[in-house]
Amino acid sequence: MPRNPGITDETIINMYKSGIPFKEMVQISGISDRAIRNVMYKHGVSMNREQFSGQPRKHKLNEHFFKNWTHEMAWVLGLFVTDGCVNNTLHSVTFSQKKRKNTSLNCKVHGRGLHTGS
Repeated sequence: MPRNPGITDETIINMYKSGIPFKEMVQISGISDRAIRNVMYKHGVSMNREQFSGQPRKHKLNEHFFKNWTHEMAWVLGLFVTDGCVNNTLHSVTFSQKKRKNTSLNCKVHGRGLHTGS
């Protein structure tokens, strides 16, 4: 896919730094998103996201949830240790619960800081 006339590496870098989405940059420049990333790597431009970071977060997550300890937080940590799972390839944390009561309490605690997918 050839570049559109007048589109230089500097133009692509400026579009990227100004926050134009890759989909728009592809249409404007006439090159693929992979070629745009290659231009960034070639010129040493730091990417807004790490190379293998995956999709951006869909939900806000309170990363300081465990900073001030309460009984509910200790319960969530215990739940994670017993019924939780960290998936390294998907970069996600999941909890498995069969009892509806535990799930409701889990959602209530999550509503105070952590996010629940349900």
